Amino acid sequence: MSSPSTLNTVRNYKNYGLVVLGNTYDPILTKGWISSSPNISIQGSTCYIDYSHVYNTEDLIFLKKTFGRFSSGDTFYVPDTEYYDHDKDFRTYAGGTLNYSSALNNGKIIIGSINSGFTLTENYNFYSKENFVNPPQYIFSNTGFTGNYILNTLPNMGSSSLSDMGFLGNQFGFEEYVDFSGATAENYGRLKVDGFSTLKDKQEILYILSGTTYQNLINQATQLKMYIRGVSDVTEIQEPENITGIYRIYDSTNQSVNCFENQNYYQVYLRNQALGSTYSGFWINCENCPNDIFAEGIATDGVQTNLVFDNSVYLFINQLIRTTGPSAIPSTFYAVYTQRQYSGTPQSASRMSFSISQGLKIDLSHASLQGWEFDIFIDPQYTIPLSQNLYISGKPGYNQSFVLIQSKSNTPRTLYCRLNGPQTLSVVVNI
Repeated sequence: MSSPSTLNTVRNYKNYGLVVLGNTYDPILTKGWISSSPNISIQGSTCYIDYSHVYNTEDLIFLKKTFGRFSSGDTFYVPDTEYYDHDKDFRTYAGGTLNYSSALNNGKIIIGSINSGFTLTENYNFYSKENFVNPPQYIFSNTGFTGNYILNTLPNMGSSSLSDMGFLGNQFGFEEYVDFSGATAENYGRLKVDGFSTLKDKQEILYILSGTTYQNLINQATQLKMYIRGVSDVTEIQEPENITGIYRIYDSTNQSVNCFENQNYYQVYLRNQALGSTYSGFWINCENCPNDIFAEGIATDGVQTNLVFDNSVYLFINQLIRTTGPSAIPSTFYAVYTQRQYSGTPQSASRMSFSISQGLKIDLSHASLQGWEFDIFIDPQYTIPLSQNLYISGKPGYNQSFVLIQSKSNTPRTLYCRLNGPQTLSVVVNI
């Protein structure tokens, strides 16, 4: 008999400064701020503003809560933004007034007809995101949309803020809720979360799907709890709440579809249950979702709904000098080492053993691995590559590079790893 799905407490927040609003004007239309720069393409009198590369959760909520609610013909203005293409030594200011037409790619590509500005030239009509000095911002003519939300008027960005809690909500297809101490009337009980964003002045806005009314909690310390629906067990409940990482989601072709920051292990464990068989997701203990790794492929033999690991190792390479006597010519060679907790005395990594039940993560992000290739084999002759239950991320020596080996009945218990660079280094792993 399967366990029932319940609402599980995953994060807690306590601070002063909260105000609850119900069906009132949405400040994101006048105080909203987007931190990512788009690619902008001018085709005749049509402007395409493309955020397809963006994985920042708050920026995506900004797009959904602004352009996502517009009708064809709504006007918006892009103030002149400095743009400098270093390679072409081309400097200009991009901006103008547009009429909203439609959107593509789940709201990440905004299409507008040009009223003024955004002048097309024969030699330059594509503005690359890397060349904007600051992210372009927006001024909207339609600011009449309303919403239900909790406003954090006293965000303490140094230690305690709502953004640290990792809210995603209904806008991203996840069922999560909040409740808070001292709630009255319609605010009492668990309120379904729609999304989260940060405004221009750093105040935070947590959107509720419906059913809130005005309540001023600024002068009292309010305890706010976050819940996610799913099936839990004792192991996941005991995971530390405030150890957070990123949550990467892939489709059935192993293409990255999203990345979310500020997620603890328990949040990811419960969210994975909502992905179904079409997507797979896993958790990495790091702070940011770097945009430059999302083109990297993942090698796998099938779709997995919960890519987790219960042991890890961190590898790096040292260059060593050896002499055999006072008159000998020094010789240079390399050796691979590990620091299992990212600190302490380096240990030789030529042979290692791990106790795992779910998976082993081999961290390859150290800069000393740049220029080296990492391969895993199932035989001591290094002739048969491991081709299943293996997930690969990034390139050795760069941020977010790792391999994840799943512990399954058909995973060999002894693996033969090889680093190929200036010389060949071998690492034997027992799992």
